Amino acid sequence: MPVDPHLFDGEGERRRRYARLLIDPVRRTLEVFDHDRFFQDKKFDQLYGDIHREFAPLEEAELQNDFFQSLVVQSYSAMPIPPKLRFEPFEISVHMIRIQATPASQLGRPAPEGIHRDGYHFGSIHLMRRENLSGADNHVYDLEKKLIAAFRLEEPMDSIYFDDAAIFHGVSPFECVDKTSRGTRDMLILLYQPLHESPQQTTSSRILRRL
Repeated sequence: MPVDPHLFDGEGERRRRYARLLIDPVRRTLEVFDHDRFFQDKKFDQLYGDIHREFAPLEEAELQNDFFQSLVVQSYSAMPIPPKLRFEPFEISVHMIRIQATPASQLGRPAPEGIHRDGYHFGSIHLMRRENLSGADNHVYDLEKKLIAAFRLEEPMDSIYFDDAAIFHGVSPFECVDKTSRGTRDMLILLYQPLHESPQQTTSSRILRRL
C-alpha cells in the first residue's frame, strides 16, 4: 500500500488508498467517480482541514471485490437515513488505511487529528487486521467532548457505525508488543454523505463507471 504523504514527522507510519463512490437507492447502483483529491473542512479536522490531499487510488481488484462491495452497500443500509434523504444518492468516501509503529518510530497514531468529527452524515469503521500492538482504543465523546464510551476493536470486522453530527471520536496511540517488529493496524473507513452536500464537489464530480 502506498505511503500517505500527509503524515507529519513523529506520527509513526501510515499507508493509504482512497476512492469515492456513489450509491443510488432508486436505481440500486454502485458507481465510482474519477479519482481525485480528498478535502475536509478545517472546522472538522484541525490538523489536515482545508488541504486537498492526494492519496493513491484503490486498485481495480479491490473495487471489484464482492465482499468490499457488499460491505459498502450493507453499511449504507444500516445507517439511520432520515425519510427526506431515503431516495437521495449518497457519496461514499472510502479510505483503506494502514497505521504502523516500527522499531524506529515506536509509536503509531491512528488519529493524529485527535478528537474529531469527519464532516459527513454517517460513517463506519471496520478493523481488517491488528497485529503486534497494544493500545489503539476507540473513544467516543458527546458534543461537549465528554467521554461516553471506550473500547477496542480486536478481531477482523469488529466495526463501529456512527452518526457523525451526534458525536466526536478518536483513537489512542499504540505501541509494538514486540519492539523488534512492526505493529500494524489495518482499517477500512466509509464516510457517507448525500451527494448534493458533498465536500468533494469542489473537485471532480464525473462518474467513471458502474461497479
